[in-house]
Amino acid sequence: MSILLIFFTAAFGLLINLKYPKMNASSDTEVVKQSMSSMISVFSGMGVFILSLVYISSLINIFGFTITIYTHILILLLLDILVYIILKTTSQKDYANINV
Repeated sequence: MSILLIFFTAAFGLLINLKYPKMNASSDTEVVKQSMSSMISVFSGMGVFILSLVYISSLINIFGFTITIYTHILILLLLDILVYIILKTTSQKDYANINV
C-alpha cells in the first residue's frame, strides 16, 4: 500500500508539472517551491493520504481489516494505472508544448 501511494503521488505530481510548468522563474528555488504545480502536487498527496485514513477508519468496523485493506489497495492500484495511462498518452504532447 505504501509503494502504491508513493507511486501515485509521484506520477500525479509529474502529470501536474507537465500541465502547469513554470518556465519564467528567476531561480530554481522559485520553480520548486513557489509554483502552482508543486502546491497542487503536495496538497493532493496529503489529500489522498487523508482520504485513505478516512476510508480505512470508516469501513474497518463494517467489513473487517482484511477486506478494507485489500479494497483500498485495489483502489490505489487502479488510480496508479489510470495516472500511468494518462501520462503515457499525453506526456509527449504536453512536453512538446512547453515553451522555454
